[in-house]
Amino acid sequence: MVQFRAKLETLFLLAVLTGAVRGRVFELGGNFGEERTRSPWLIMFYAPWCGYCKQLEPIWTEVGQRLSRSEVKVGRIDATSYGSIAQEFDVGGYPTIKFIDGVNIFTYKGGRTTENIVEFATRAHGPAVQYIANEHMLQDVKRKHPVFFLFVGGDGGHVTSLRSEFFAAAAELRLTSAFYRAESTLFQNEDWMGSGPAVLVYKNDNYLRYTPPLDDSDPPPPLDDSDPPPPLDDSDPPPPLDDSDPPPPLDDSDPP
Repeated sequence: MVQFRAKLETLFLLAVLTGAVRGRVFELGGNFGEERTRSPWLIMFYAPWCGYCKQLEPIWTEVGQRLSRSEVKVGRIDATSYGSIAQEFDVGGYPTIKFIDGVNIFTYKGGRTTENIVEFATRAHGPAVQYIANEHMLQDVKRKHPVFFLFVGGDGGHVTSLRSEFFAAAAELRLTSAFYRAESTLFQNEDWMGSGPAVLVYKNDNYLRYTPPLDDSDPPPPLDDSDPPPPLDDSDPPPPLDDSDPPPPLDDSDPP
């Protein structure tokens, strides 16, 4: 009973601090500066008179419901009442959707559908490169993304330059492209698997294997000393000079 009462008090305090709760969406205000340090947030900045904001309301409620079991909290802020907060986050129009997690701030620029907005929040909050453990998961990813990038290999966490470049690209492009990784055992029957880690570019259930260009900074492979060149053949010496035809004598009538 004591624990239940403590939980109720905590929920009540949270409601007081963050304002009203509309379904799974928190109505935020001047206290957001404190709340933003506690959880990642997906925020819609709106204006009460904005027609597009009103059209987005039912979708935003669905987004809150979809993300209710995740660590991401969904909220909304009246940018006309809290202009300093809107200015801090560079809000220039309504509605503006931003994912805010500490110093990481991403602005949503996609379609105004529940699925697209939830996908945006999931990518922004989750790892830049997601793991595919088996063939079933790979098929799910193919259905979900017409185009995606897959790093294969590097089992056991072995770091290669190709892996480092792939993860760096994923961190930069995580909101616009899908990046995954898988163990080499998932492609053990492919002929190219023996050549080391690879990056696959999937499109419409087919893939192309990316081959990185040669780096001029890498030295050429050493010569193989196990097979020395054949020795010179001394059995056939060059022909001797022919002394039977001496050069013509100098003509003293033509001084130099």
